[in-house]
Amino acid sequence: MRKFIVVVTALPLVAILCVNIGALVQARSPEIHSPLGFSLENIDGGLVDLSEYEGKVVMMVNVASKCGLTPQYEALQALYERYSPMGFVVLGFPANNFRNQEPGTNTEIKTFCRSTYGVTFPLFSKISVLGDDIHPLYAFLTDGETDSAFAGDIQWNFTKFLIGREGKVIARFEPRTEPDSKEVIAAIEDAVKKLTPLEELGKRIFFDISLSDPAGQSCSVCHVAEAGWSGPDSDINAKGAVYEGALEGRFSNRRPPTAAYAGDSPVLYIDEEGTFVGGMFWDGRASGEELGDPLAEQARGPFLNPLEQNLADEKSVVMIVRDSPYASLFKKVWGPESLDEAQDNHGTYIKIARSIAAFERSAEVNPFDSKFDDFWFNAKAKGLDVEAIDESNWKKYRKLGLEDEEVKGLMLFNTKGLCAECHVLTPVNGKPPVFTDFTYDNLGVPKNPDNPFYSLGKKWNPDGKEWIDKGLGGYLEGTEKYKTHAAENYGKHKVPTLRNVDQRPSESFVKAYMHNGVFKTLKEVVNFYNTRDVEGADWPPPEYPQNVNVDELGDLGLTPEEEDAIVLFMKTLSDKLIRD
Repeated sequence: MRKFIVVVTALPLVAILCVNIGALVQARSPEIHSPLGFSLENIDGGLVDLSEYEGKVVMMVNVASKCGLTPQYEALQALYERYSPMGFVVLGFPANNFRNQEPGTNTEIKTFCRSTYGVTFPLFSKISVLGDDIHPLYAFLTDGETDSAFAGDIQWNFTKFLIGREGKVIARFEPRTEPDSKEVIAAIEDAVKKLTPLEELGKRIFFDISLSDPAGQSCSVCHVAEAGWSGPDSDINAKGAVYEGALEGRFSNRRPPTAAYAGDSPVLYIDEEGTFVGGMFWDGRASGEELGDPLAEQARGPFLNPLEQNLADEKSVVMIVRDSPYASLFKKVWGPESLDEAQDNHGTYIKIARSIAAFERSAEVNPFDSKFDDFWFNAKAKGLDVEAIDESNWKKYRKLGLEDEEVKGLMLFNTKGLCAECHVLTPVNGKPPVFTDFTYDNLGVPKNPDNPFYSLGKKWNPDGKEWIDKGLGGYLEGTEKYKTHAAENYGKHKVPTLRNVDQRPSESFVKAYMHNGVFKTLKEVVNFYNTRDVEGADWPPPEYPQNVNVDELGDLGLTPEEEDAIVLFMKTLSDKLIRD
């Protein structure tokens, strides 16, 4: 353990004490077992507890503004932008330990980094990473007692420590190893795939087939990665597209939406134009108002739905989790007494829902690694705004990761096709677009005559074949807060993400589209958007004929070739599905 000379001045007495690092105010506490256990001032002087980065993959770098390696800032910023959607962050620690190569003030350093390299990742106040005045964080990182595999003095600027989701150092890269080298990228990609304990718990619950009555159905019965986290059965998709519940002969009334890329949907609200935004489920009934999280509210729904997992009550769900093989993990995440019988069942049930939501927000479910994502970041690196693509400039976006016909499809998606009016290209919370504005719309979709819900008994469907899906309006009419808005929202359903819209395990696999699964190919969907209102197109009438959107679809004038180009573009939104 390093020792330091601390001079304590008390007039007229000067005492020189030799003390261990543990005696310093900022020093390493015996209780600190992770680099994220420290607090430091950021570049603006505010105190930051590094524990706020727990659960992320963190790269800590000692940086300098006047070093031959300073251009590494550009690659570090690119790494941050590319992998931050998957829970990765770069932390820069300016240090003047080597040949006076970081002489400036914090303000000067910040200005230089922002103006020269467009740095947006977190920067901290200048510290020392070597010698008698070494900051406790770097004393910890380089100490053999922390981890001998990554120990040793910092040799130069731009040494890189990679910290995994568990808060431990998992790699160290020396200064001349470029941030965009194959070995660094491989280490980051391997690290971001790993789940936090909370996410892993949510995954175990998500795939637990004992969580139904009778046992045999889990969330994964309707949501698998190979089908874009939606319906996994090609035969079901080809017909009614609605999945059978735990009890034979019971069916819900809509096809399963994707479980991916949904975590940014806000709590349901009315915007300045009077449009409902947010919530979860096709009809918005998981509003998020109770838990502050629509995704968690959605996650708790299927367990108690008699047409789905059919468990009797919240206590039944909690008891199954209490007796599960992952009960110890639950206690690790939520506390050693979290599953005790004396605990409030409702509170435990909410923890179960929040765990599932954490998994559904994880990098495993939302990797942002599609062909489009590579294109998006390449375009951004070239200073091109993908939202601005149109007929006049689309050729500038060629050779950035998409084939020419796919780029043309994107251009049409954003212009003549009007797709981006709802499936927006706007980044969300620092991440690439998720292709939804989280609103609701009545597209004039016809009924799916094969929907098995029509044949359910009167207990579940008293209207039989005459049943009409009122969508958002059906939910709103049952609320005190929003019931006056119900009529104008009948027939409207949530605008889904288009990510993984063509994800399938094989070319012959059938996917179903729209809330009721009435369409079976993307070509059919695009053709419907294009020609719904064209005389002679002969589409069936809309399920709910009022409130139909006639402004953004119906007669777009797309040629068959342009329809095909839009379909080609949407196929680029499929994730790579590299899974452990």
